[in-house]
Amino acid sequence: MDTLFFIEPFMLYVTGLVIIVVFLHNKSNFTGFWIKTVTYIFLIYGIGICLFGLAYIAGGLDQLKTRFFQFLQSISTIGCIILAAFIYLKIMFKRFEDDLKSVDWVQKNVLKVTLLFTVPLIGIWAPFVEEMVYRAPLILVFQSTTIYSWIAILVSSAIFGIAHWSSPTATMFDVFSEKEEGALETDDSIKELKKVEEKKGNVILRRVINVISGFTLGILCGYYGIKYQSIWVAVGIHVAWNLLAPVIIGMVLLIIRLIILFVKDQKEKYF
Repeated sequence: MDTLFFIEPFMLYVTGLVIIVVFLHNKSNFTGFWIKTVTYIFLIYGIGICLFGLAYIAGGLDQLKTRFFQFLQSISTIGCIILAAFIYLKIMFKRFEDDLKSVDWVQKNVLKVTLLFTVPLIGIWAPFVEEMVYRAPLILVFQSTTIYSWIAILVSSAIFGIAHWSSPTATMFDVFSEKEEGALETDDSIKELKKVEEKKGNVILRRVINVISGFTLGILCGYYGIKYQSIWVAVGIHVAWNLLAPVIIGMVLLIIRLIILFVKDQKEKYF
């Protein structure tokens, strides 16, 4: 019972944080606020129930309590970084709200936007939050890779991948390309980004790629996090993936385009 009394307040505390965060993002839409809040509460308690089940499999709730205190310093530090990143992004997006809505302004200040927004968002906020939600519970429960830990890694990775189904399938660089071609109707970056996403086509295919990419990342972070018994390892892999993947994918797509152009040129010459 002591262990249950220890974990229950912690889950309630996390639930309270979720309500506060959702409220800050949906102050003008109370219907959406309550729907999201209820959804997140059920998600948190669902994770909690699964955590109890995994704890019994891995060695009992008492062991989970011991391991929680063992990782408490890492969890607290990561929590502080998440909070600091959240406050920073909230202030910066508020400060540059009107500027970021302009395609012309964003294009002229690409480096500034990258350093002030993109890097903190995908290099700090997103990976730290997602690793705390998806991988930290696994690392707490499992001390080594076993059949049970692999099942948990695969399930967690599948959920993580599906969560990325709705990730953006176009970037501002696609919008800039449209602008150079004179295809933009307005200077509204949000509207034009949505139009570009629809125009590019193959949305389902690109969403499937997002899911597969998230699933693969989930397996890497989950496996190495448990192997080295470190939430920081999982976070580090995630940060590196987020920062380097766009560059690598861009290079691969460029190489593919060059190969296609070369093949077409050769066909025109010899056939």
